[in-house]
Amino acid sequence: MLAGRLYTLAYRLDDLGEAEEARRYLELLESDQIDGFLADFSRFADEFNAGEKFEVQLVLKAVQVIPRIEAHFAGDRLDHVVDASLLRRAGRLLTDFMNTIMGYRDIAHLSAADLPTVLHGLVAGLLACPFSDEAFIDSADDPAAYRVELVSRLAYLPLFEGVDFVVDAGAPLPPVLIDRERFCDEVTGVLEDMAAAGAREIRLGLRREGDAVGLLIRSSGPLSPRRLRFYRRKFGLSGASLAIPGDGAGLLLLFEPVSS
Repeated sequence: MLAGRLYTLAYRLDDLGEAEEARRYLELLESDQIDGFLADFSRFADEFNAGEKFEVQLVLKAVQVIPRIEAHFAGDRLDHVVDASLLRRAGRLLTDFMNTIMGYRDIAHLSAADLPTVLHGLVAGLLACPFSDEAFIDSADDPAAYRVELVSRLAYLPLFEGVDFVVDAGAPLPPVLIDRERFCDEVTGVLEDMAAAGAREIRLGLRREGDAVGLLIRSSGPLSPRRLRFYRRKFGLSGASLAIPGDGAGLLLLFEPVSS
């Protein structure tokens, strides 16, 4: 939970003598309220799905709660604390939800991309450490830079530590149409779910699927039907359609190739 991570960060900062910086995160982010807002809204949505609330009530609740959540994510408040991809996904989730209940039609912004290049870059970014010893040493004479470097280290969550990624591009493939940033963020979300479930190896295999280009993401554990429903809409907005492989294991994404 976000609040737990922020409280842990504040505790470590205080323990290292950075009491003012610790207070800044607790007071600025009001971390104890963020999860409360989310839990309250989630509870209301569950009641709505169970037929216990009218849609107008859900809309009013969303209008009340979402701006309060977005205010905590605004600007650079969570820089160096939470991965930028997670913040983008959180923002899109709120926006997509509001668009759905208000009846707005989402428009995908697609452009041509080489999937092997995109995936290799994505995996490299996930495995790269977000800070360096050199930058930490260089910040010794700059208190503000030192605090930034310190926070980056204390907040870092090495989720993919011990996970082996295998990207198999196979035969040459044509470029495909995707929303690159959204696609990378959503794939990152899937990989995070797999790693959190205990996967030690995750394979990303590219291949031709009839007239389409397919990406098979597979790990040691199955994905729940609930997660698959969640992924279907999110990947649809990135230019991919979701399918289930014949053996039911993993996630198969299909892309439209760019016409030559």
